[in-house]
Amino acid sequence: MDSGGVLELLIKAQYQAAMNNDNVSSAMVRQMAVVGEPFEKAVAAALLSLGGPVHGPTADARHVLFTADDAEIKERMLRKEKIPGFGNQFYRDKVDPAFAEFYTEIENNHPEIWTRLTHVAALIMEVKGKFFYPNAAAATAITAELMNLAEGTEIQLLVMGRLPAWAQQWSKK
Repeated sequence: MDSGGVLELLIKAQYQAAMNNDNVSSAMVRQMAVVGEPFEKAVAAALLSLGGPVHGPTADARHVLFTADDAEIKERMLRKEKIPGFGNQFYRDKVDPAFAEFYTEIENNHPEIWTRLTHVAALIMEVKGKFFYPNAAAATAITAELMNLAEGTEIQLLVMGRLPAWAQQWSKK
């Protein structure tokens, strides 16, 4: 599957995750709707919740997956930092089901990326003693890399999938 097909899988997964998980950005949209704010302010609130170390760290996940060496990743863990792109507050013992098809595609058709993904997961396991599954930020970072997007623009891919879900959630006010 080419990068366009991977993008389609990512957008579908981001939409499902936004609809099915009580993630921060979706919660922001719903709360803004409850207090009567217009949709554009709800989206602005959701956007402001993204890109940090916990929710939607897509650019940092891309750095970890495609630029950082083992020493940098281990050093970050020794500083007790979360490794962006790994771990999910809703699915601790498996990949978020919304992203299962995406990761199957990567495993089957992008072996170099799958090898890197599993290598970083193994490093985390080595240092933390627990396996952390790749998450939405990793999927977004992988898609950005496959599409050759400029660094720093990864978040747009997350928003492309989440925006329709946010619209639905806001309209249910």
